[in-house]
Parts: sequence; structure tokens; C-alpha cells
Amino acid sequence: MACLSCPEYVDVIDIGYLTLTADDKEGIDAWFGDEQLRRAWSNLMNDLGDELANEEYRLAELYPLEKDATKPSDSFAEWCQGYLAGYFLTQEAWQEAHEFLTEEEIPNIAEEHTATLDMISAFADWEEALAENKTPQRLLDNIGSMLKVVDDGVSVIHALALLLEDNRINTMLAEQPVVRDEPKVGRNDPCPCGSGKKYKRCCLN
Repeated sequence: MACLSCPEYVDVIDIGYLTLTADDKEGIDAWFGDEQLRRAWSNLMNDLGDELANEEYRLAELYPLEKDATKPSDSFAEWCQGYLAGYFLTQEAWQEAHEFLTEEEIPNIAEEHTATLDMISAFADWEEALAENKTPQRLLDNIGSMLKVVDDGVSVIHALALLLEDNRINTMLAEQPVVRDEPKVGRNDPCPCGSGKKYKRCCLN
């Protein structure tokens, strides 16, 4: 999910290079040798990207808190751990994005991004968050509000990433004008190469 919400597109091959080690021969063989697996992953990412773009991906519905809950569900904690792992894979791109936002004098967006990540970190290891917080009862009292902030924040981060990606692409196009012999292909249109992927997740990258 975090790799979908990155200012620079991370394709299925990059994810393999970023997550697999040279010792994991079985994983490498499966990821880079099984075209069906990679196509299924690409389809999943396309579907999740559409849900995020349409604001249909809601954590509060997927991982609802029980009444009077004092901790997140195990499944939501695992989701948060996975999100952080994906973020760390793309951290360099986000650092550059934060620098750009600061230069453009809109640092509040970067601060909101960081605040959302802090809450995701707290949910990822709730016991540690309670132990390290000076007012743990405040966390316990506001667990529902925190989930809502993360739920909204994930959509905002995704929208911000798309805007930053568009800005980067537009800057590149302005620096290297292209003369088209064929009609323009939209970012969400099927890629003309016939891969079945969206243009923004294939040859546009």
C-alpha cells in the first residue's frame, strides 16, 4: 500500500529487488520467473490504486475497532507493520518530496504526512507506544480518533503522492518536449504496449 503512495512509481520488478535478498533463491525464482504471479500482483496494485483514488479504501471498515477497545486488532497492527515496511523502501523519494514541499513553502503537508506515519508506527507496536508515551492513557482514550486520522491520512498521502508524481512527470516533459505521431494516452488508460497494465504503471514509468 505504501508503495502505491509514493511520489515515484515503484514497479513490480523494483519491489522484488527491494524486498528479496540474494539468499532467498526460491523467492527470487518465483518473483522474477513467474509471469502469472507478477501479473496478478500488478492487477492487485491497479485495483487498490483505484480504490485509493476513489476514496473507497477505508481502514475503519476493513479493521473496525471493537467496542471499548484498548488496542488495535492484530490484523490492523500487521497492516501497519506492512505499510511502514513499504514506506521505508520508498523513504528516499519521500525525503526529496519533503524538501520540495518545504522549498515551495507548504511544509504543513509534510508535517501531516509525518504525523500520520507516527500514528501508524504507534498502531504497529501498540505496547511499545504505550510504554514510551508520557501519557499512555491519552492514547487509550483516543484510539478511535487515531484510527480515523490514519484512515483519512492514508488517502491524503496517496493523493499527495500522485500530485508530486504528476509534477515530476510534467517537469520532465517540459525539459524534453515530445512530438507525438499517435494520439495521447492517458495515465489510467491501458498501456499501448499490450501488457494489460495501466499506462502510468508500465511504459510511462
